[in-house]
Amino acid sequence: MPRLLAAALAVVLLASPLPAVDSKKAEYVGGTWGQFEPGLRGKLDLSDSMKAVFVSYSKDTAPAEIQYDKVASLEYGQKVNGNQRKHYLTVGFSDAAGQSQGIVFELGKDITRGVLTTFEFRTGKEMKYESEDARASR
Repeated sequence: MPRLLAAALAVVLLASPLPAVDSKKAEYVGGTWGQFEPGLRGKLDLSDSMKAVFVSYSKDTAPAEIQYDKVASLEYGQKVNGNQRKHYLTVGFSDAAGQSQGIVFELGKDITRGVLTTFEFRTGKEMKYESEDARASR
């Protein structure tokens, strides 16, 4: 996925005025997954060593997978609004059809470190940080 698209997604989506996601959950903020609407909340299941699975709390939405060996880029950023800190993970990857995809998740504060570490370790990709503050808070 081109870095420009990932950067554009991060900039646009970090401006979200919505309340932070629950501390142990994740939210699909936006991207190229057509089956999800932005703001869909759920969890990131990282129990499989080959893939991450986003499982929505909506009964009408099927889970979606990210194969770790298909990940091209990882970026972590955060936004501070008053005393509230939001944590964002942008993932660039190829889907099962070989199409480039880009997605942004807001991560709950209690799962952020674990999710970032798991994605780095299982993909073999180095996390990029949108700022030195984001790097330091990890």
